[in-house]
Amino acid sequence: MNSADSVTPLVANLLRRNLHVADYQLTLAVVAANIAAMGGALVAGIACDYLGRKRTLTASGVMFLVGNLMKVLATSSYSLLVVGQVATGVATGFSLTVAPLFIAELIPSKNRGLYTALTEVLYNLGITFSYILNNVISADFPSDVAQRVTYGLPAFLSLMFVFELLLLLPESLYWLIANRGLIGDAIEIMKDSERGLGEIDYVIRQMRLEANIPRQRTNRNQRTAPATQVRLLWKEFIGQGPIRRNLMIVGGIHILRQSSGVGAFKMESLLVVLDFSRSGMFIANLMILAVRIFYASLSSWLVDRIGRRILLLSGCLSTGAFYLLFGLPLVAIQASAELSNLAEYAVKTVALLAMMGIMGAFEVGLGTVTWTITSEAFGYRFRAQGASIAVLLNRAAETVLVVTFAPLCGWIGITGASVLFCVVMAAGFGFCYFFVEKKDTFVLE
Repeated sequence: MNSADSVTPLVANLLRRNLHVADYQLTLAVVAANIAAMGGALVAGIACDYLGRKRTLTASGVMFLVGNLMKVLATSSYSLLVVGQVATGVATGFSLTVAPLFIAELIPSKNRGLYTALTEVLYNLGITFSYILNNVISADFPSDVAQRVTYGLPAFLSLMFVFELLLLLPESLYWLIANRGLIGDAIEIMKDSERGLGEIDYVIRQMRLEANIPRQRTNRNQRTAPATQVRLLWKEFIGQGPIRRNLMIVGGIHILRQSSGVGAFKMESLLVVLDFSRSGMFIANLMILAVRIFYASLSSWLVDRIGRRILLLSGCLSTGAFYLLFGLPLVAIQASAELSNLAEYAVKTVALLAMMGIMGAFEVGLGTVTWTITSEAFGYRFRAQGASIAVLLNRAAETVLVVTFAPLCGWIGITGASVLFCVVMAAGFGFCYFFVEKKDTFVLE
């Protein structure tokens, strides 16, 4: 879940009517959520190692529940809305850090890319469902009721998420071995996930090595003191060359993902440049979301077949090309006084198709592969805290984008912004070409 997506244009209109807030106050609410997510990501890294992935994810579900309930009640209180945003922001930092790691450690290596990338597919499905729901309730319900329903449904889903975690999902493997010495339990969990015996033996040996566990400590039911002391590992990230290099790669990909600007650029383009009616906006957004779901699904299917690097390179290259293609019709739109109605309609159609191309190309590369690489780039001992630093950079980059995008468009225009993001994608292509490993995974296998 993305903390910024809780204040979409439709929701923003509800909040303006209910709370009588200005645009800058809504921007502050989004920024507050992102800053809270940065703090949540840092805490999640150490919490993963101390409490385990499962308990940390459960804590994120509880915070999502509490934060959304606050926003349900905030129909007349801007302060309560911001507090709810902060709570869901912290939960976002937790979930973005922990979920890819939890999936990667439970899933066999041959399917790891598929399942970590599927989180992006499910995220887009959730956004689509939320968008349709928001359109229905904003049209048919009073604004205060619409706000309660908008945030009440995520609160209910958060509660279901907590129960699912507590009742159905196993504990994370590394925590069982490193913090409890329950190697037998970890082996049984891996057998249930259909891992081969060779992979199970390799994973156990790697976890033993990183947790400094002697060979003879294999008693399934024995509960021991933690085999490793949980502590901050930032000095190791800075001091050890391979770990520092992988942190640079993962952090750079996360910054590039948010600096691509696809979310903010889409809304600015649809609202200002293409100037759709309400019904036209609804249809255009559904078309774009359908494209995102399709290409995220395609990328999830391909990531274990053709590799992470190829998808990143092709995604960056095609995203930049579609940004450039989008900029070409804008020149004609800006001179629309000289265009006939038919010509203007044709130009807007080309721009919309280019926007759909931007979104699809983004999902092929940066949208899905980012989370797979995050889950693979570090050894077991460093993985949680490495992912937390990467997510912190992710949220920091989004915060900068949220604050600067509107002034940027006012300064250079949406055409200039499309060219700028094309340049960003070209730089991202170069970064991925020279730094991302040619092999399919980093260190797990």
